[in-house]
Amino acid sequence: GAGIYQVQWANTEGCTAWSEEVLISPVSENSRVMNVYPNPANGLVNIQLPTENCRLKVYEINGKLLQEMPLFSRDNSVDFSSYPSGSYVMRAVGNTTVYSAILHIQ
Repeated sequence: GAGIYQVQWANTEGCTAWSEEVLISPVSENSRVMNVYPNPANGLVNIQLPTENCRLKVYEINGKLLQEMPLFSRDNSVDFSSYPSGSYVMRAVGNTTVYSAILHIQ
């Protein structure tokens, strides 16, 4: 299912290590990718969508909703300068399609 996962491995001497955390999110048949640039970013981010009138939702990598806003056009600019460094999941929800991207803030 959806969530954040890590892999632990051990050698024959019993030493263990963990991988970095990875977000796994299901992709439905109605899910598409949106164009986000620059990525990584540290301020203004351009978001291009194949449709108008979507609702942008920005999540922390752990799934917590941080922000929600309307996107009225196909070409949008959103200011992420107040966001701390890290990775964020972006979803633009249209009438019948969900567009997704991972945004990296430096």
